[in-house]
Amino acid sequence: MTKTKLISLEELYEKNTIGVKLVEQTRSYQTALAGEKIEKKKISRTKYLKVCCSCGKPYESHKYNSYACSYRCRQNII
Repeated sequence: MTKTKLISLEELYEKNTIGVKLVEQTRSYQTALAGEKIEKKKISRTKYLKVCCSCGKPYESHKYNSYACSYRCRQNII
């Protein structure tokens, strides 16, 4: 019988991340009641390139704590 080690979720999040990409975007805010004044701010969003722990496919995620590419793969792991 072989020994199996249960990997914690924190280790699973760290091991399946391949790369990180910062996406620059602009966001507009209406500050007045009638919407006369519109402020635009630059924001950067983070995308993580990861490998699914169930099927092995690469996928992009906005969340650091994801480990599966779809709901179906996530159910297979849990």
